[in-house]
Amino acid sequence: MQSDVYNLIPDILAYAITFIFLGVLWISHQNIFSHIVTIDLRVLWINILLLLSVALAPFSTALLGRYPLQPIAVLAYGINALIVSILFNILWFYPRIQHLTHEEPNQEIIGKRSKIVLVGPIAYSLAIVFSFLAPEISLDLYAFVTVFYIIFGGRYFD
Repeated sequence: MQSDVYNLIPDILAYAITFIFLGVLWISHQNIFSHIVTIDLRVLWINILLLLSVALAPFSTALLGRYPLQPIAVLAYGINALIVSILFNILWFYPRIQHLTHEEPNQEIIGKRSKIVLVGPIAYSLAIVFSFLAPEISLDLYAFVTVFYIIFGGRYFD
């Protein structure tokens, strides 16, 4: 019995990291939409594609939890996270480029937010590279991104 519970630790860790990752994403998503004053069809489709990629998270999380150091599982999780983060970045930048948001009086904050959202795609891309070379580093990068956004994400997204 004890070994069965012990064997669940990778599943629990993968679930926890993904749950927090998606929670942070949801908070940031709400913040993005609080700044959008006009929604066009592209914003809706970007949002739908983001939702599609988020809906894959239970599969990639279960795969990672079941096979935590297997390169293909680490890779699948990383690809899913990368797609989510790229679509999130598109959702962040597109409305600003198209002037669909209200004017942010402090451009320094917009600049910091724009740098913060790029951490995900960069870190997940690195994690994908390491998935076959050193899966442990990939797992560390997945956890790092989540912790990074908890610490720094909310600082400029309120």
